[in-house]
Amino acid sequence: MRSKRPCLLLAAGLVVAFYVIYQYREPSSPTETQHHRHRPPRHNANTDLEHDTAVHKVATIFTILRDLPLSSKATLSAALEAYNHVLQHDRPGALAVPAWFALPVDVVAYGSKATCAYWRMATAALVRYPRQFKCVEHPCLKDGIPRLDCAFATTKQLAQTKLLMYSNADIVYFEDLIDAINYVDNSLSKSDFLLVGRRRDLPLAKAVGPAPVMERLRNAQQAAAKRMIDVPWAHIYLNSWQAQLKHSTAHNRNGIDYFIFPQKVQWQLPAYLVGRIEWDQWLLLRAMCMPTVYTVEMSEVVNVLHLGKATQASHAQNGTEYNKQLTLQHMPRRYHKSPATVHVPNAVWIGRLDETDLLLRPQPTQPGTGLDVKVRSSAAYFGKDVRLPPAKRSCPSCQLVYNAPSFEKLLYLQHTLVGNRRAVTLVMIRQLREVPEAYDWHCRFSQRGEANHIFVTTDAKTWKIMLDLQLPVLLFNSKAQSSDPAVSFACSAVEVMLKALYHGYCATLVRLTVRLTASLEDFFDHAFGLNALPAMGEAPRHDVITVSSKAQQLQVLWLRSRRSTYTLGTKLLTDLMDIRTTGSPWQLIKELLGVVLQQSAATSLSIKHLTLGSHSCKQSHNEPLLTKLDTLFSQLKASPLPQFAQGLNAERNAFCNATVTDDDGYMLCDGSLEA
Repeated sequence: MRSKRPCLLLAAGLVVAFYVIYQYREPSSPTETQHHRHRPPRHNANTDLEHDTAVHKVATIFTILRDLPLSSKATLSAALEAYNHVLQHDRPGALAVPAWFALPVDVVAYGSKATCAYWRMATAALVRYPRQFKCVEHPCLKDGIPRLDCAFATTKQLAQTKLLMYSNADIVYFEDLIDAINYVDNSLSKSDFLLVGRRRDLPLAKAVGPAPVMERLRNAQQAAAKRMIDVPWAHIYLNSWQAQLKHSTAHNRNGIDYFIFPQKVQWQLPAYLVGRIEWDQWLLLRAMCMPTVYTVEMSEVVNVLHLGKATQASHAQNGTEYNKQLTLQHMPRRYHKSPATVHVPNAVWIGRLDETDLLLRPQPTQPGTGLDVKVRSSAAYFGKDVRLPPAKRSCPSCQLVYNAPSFEKLLYLQHTLVGNRRAVTLVMIRQLREVPEAYDWHCRFSQRGEANHIFVTTDAKTWKIMLDLQLPVLLFNSKAQSSDPAVSFACSAVEVMLKALYHGYCATLVRLTVRLTASLEDFFDHAFGLNALPAMGEAPRHDVITVSSKAQQLQVLWLRSRRSTYTLGTKLLTDLMDIRTTGSPWQLIKELLGVVLQQSAATSLSIKHLTLGSHSCKQSHNEPLLTKLDTLFSQLKASPLPQFAQGLNAERNAFCNATVTDDDGYMLCDGSLEA
C-alpha cells in the first residue's frame, strides 16, 4: 500500500495541473478573442449580468401583451423556440420589447398564463440585469378584454422605481427618452408631471428583422454550454433601429402611445379596455385638469418608433362603444352640449398632444432676446406633412417652454354653466403694463370661486409673463390684420368671441376697467336691477347685451350662443376689417356694432343696452407682485423662447390680497386708473 501512495499523489497532481491549464487556456477561436470571453468560477446563467445589478433604473415600463395561443408542442423548453412562437403570433411586440432591455428600465408585462410563460422563456437571455422583466397574469378582464385600471393599480404595487411608464408593446424607444426623463424629473422635482409625445410609424416591411435577437439567444445557449460570458448585444440591436428612423413617418396629434408619470399621482382611471380608443386622450385631459400636474410634450427631442402602419382598427373592435360611454360618464369637468350650438362636434373635446402645458424643445442654436418671443404653434406643428424629419437633438441640450394652448382647451377648462348653457368671460389685455391690474382683476373675480374667465392678449411677452403668474391666458391674433394696431386689436376681440359662439359658449367681452367680484349674472342683477341672464335651467331672455359708461364708452358686450348672433358677429368682424379710420378699439366695436344692429333690426334678436356710472379707481399697490414682475421680465429678456422655470413660476393666486374687495360686487373705473 505504501508503494501506491506516491502514484496516487502524482495522479492527483496531474489532474489539478490539467484543470488549471483548462481554466486559463487561450481562446480556441477568433470569435472568442474578439469578444474577450473568459470563464469565471461558479458561472451561472446570470453571471454576465451581475455587474449591472446596481444600475440606476429610471422608470418601470408596463405594457399589456397580445395573448398567444398554446403551442402545438407539449412544452417549449428552449428560449429560441419560445421566441419563435412569440414572433409568429406577435411580431411587433417580439421585435420591440427586446429593445427596451438596452435601457435602464424595469419591465412589467401583463398577459395570459400561457403568454407569460412563453415571454419569460424568450426573454431570460435577453435582459440586461436580473429581474429586469416580469410578466404577470392579467389582474382583471371584462368580456375577456384586459382592463387598464387594474394594470395601472397593479404596477404601482410591483414597481420599485419612482417613475412609471405605460407603453404599447409595439414601440421602440431610444436613449434620448432616458435623457428627456432625467431632464424633466430634475426640472420639475417639486411638481408632478405627465410626459407624452408623438410617435413615428414604421412599416413592418422596413423593420429590423428578428435575426439579432435569435442570434443572441443562440449565443447565450452556447455561452451557457461553454460557461462563458457573451458580449453585450442590446445596444447594437437598438442602434440598428436608430438607422430605420429615416424610413418612418410622423403620426397625428391623436395617437398617444406612452405616458410617463410619478407613482404618487392618482389618476382615478375608469375601467377602460385596452386597445380601444379614447382612454389615452381621457388620461391626458385628466392631467390637464389637475392643477398640480404639468403635462409635457417631448416630440422635438425624443424619437418614438411604432412598428406598423397607422390604422383605424381600434375604432371598430368590440368594446369601443363601451370606452366611449366611459369617457362621457367620467369627464374631468362638467360638460354640456347645447342644441343651439353653432357647431356641435361629433365627440366631446378630449386631450390631444398639441394641448399640453409645456413643451420640451431643443435649446436655440442662435442667440436671441426674449423681447421677440418665438412661440411654437403646436396645432401647426402637428398638422405638418407626415414626412416631418425625426428629432435630431436631444437632452440635456433642451429646455422646458410654455405651449400655446388652443382656445378650445381654455374654453373647456374655464367655462361655467349659466341657464344650462356654457358661458365664458373674455378679458382683453392690450399692453404689458396692464398685467398688475389683470392679476388683481383675476383675484377679485376668483373670490367667489368663478373659473369662467380667460384673459386674451395679442402680445407674446404679455402672454408669457401671465403664464408665469398662472393666469388663464390666450395668445390670439386675428387673421384680419391691419396697419392700425387699434383695428387689429378690435378684430382680435371680436374674432375670439366668434370662436366661443362657434363652439356653443355664451360669450362676454369685458374691459379691464370693469372690476367684478361677483358672477356675471349677479353683476347684471345688482347693477341694473335686471334679470338679464337666466337662472339655471331657464332660457336666456336676451341675445345681445351691451354695457356702456355714461361717457358712452363700451365696457361689456354679451352675446348669446345662437346662429343669429354668430351671423351678427361675423358681419361686425367684416366691417372692422374694412375700416380705415383710427381710434379706440372699444369705440370702433361699439360704433360698428350699432350699425350692424340697425341692419339686423328686422331679425328676431332681443337686444338690451345698459349704462353704468363710473368711478375714479385707485390702482392697488401690490408690492410683492411688482417685485415678482421685475424678476420675470429680467428672465424674459434672457431667452428667445417662452422658457419655463419652476423656481420663477409663481404659485396659483400667490399674490392675491385682501385689498381687492369691492362692497357692491362690481365697480366701473373711468379708464384712467390713479396710481
